[in-house]
Amino acid sequence: MKVEIIHNGSKWSDEEPNSIEDLMSLLKTEPLNFLAMYREDDCLELVGNFVNVSNVFRVKSNSIEFTNMCISNIGSHHGELLNQSEQLKLF
Repeated sequence: MKVEIIHNGSKWSDEEPNSIEDLMSLLKTEPLNFLAMYREDDCLELVGNFVNVSNVFRVKSNSIEFTNMCISNIGSHHGELLNQSEQLKLF
């Protein structure tokens, strides 16, 4: 599974981003303030942030496994955000 972490966490420019595992944990438990999903060629890009946690994320992957993992972790408590993304239906 290839995942490119462009941003993840509240970091200075010279610090390493948080791991995908950290992001998945937050997606399971924290309410999202914003979520956008973009499809370009065979890649899905997720961009968002959380209501109660200072964490901005932007990740990109060409893996359907990663896409399914994100959707699963976002879960039913963010279903309205998933439904708003027409781009996801194209992936």
